[in-house]
Amino acid sequence: MSFSSTVKEELSAQVSTARHCQLAELAALIHFCGSTCDDGMHLCLETENEAVVRKCFTLLRKTFNIDNVVTRGKSRLLSDDETELKVIQALHLAGKAGCPIALEAPVSSLIIKSSCCARAYLRGA
Repeated sequence: MSFSSTVKEELSAQVSTARHCQLAELAALIHFCGSTCDDGMHLCLETENEAVVRKCFTLLRKTFNIDNVVTRGKSRLLSDDETELKVIQALHLAGKAGCPIALEAPVSSLIIKSSCCARAYLRGA
């Protein structure tokens, strides 16, 4: 196992109890491992590391009570449009419904407003 795989495995084992920190970590995972599909209107997750995928799904389940995720190939991260919109808005990835998702934009200052959230964001990155 490589050094980076070991580090990712260790970081994936740590889950913050605060929802705001979970959102910050999820935002980092989506910013760094995420992409858009279907003309920029849906989130996709692209990574080879299983620990990263498990962590992303764990955070989605804990922060939004989401169990309906799509897991095969380069497909949508969430299968329900309404749920996906809630996640996008909570992570401040887009302003309104119908707007393309902005993964290349810098992280919102609202996501990393406290030092604990900034640490969580770095853990996700």
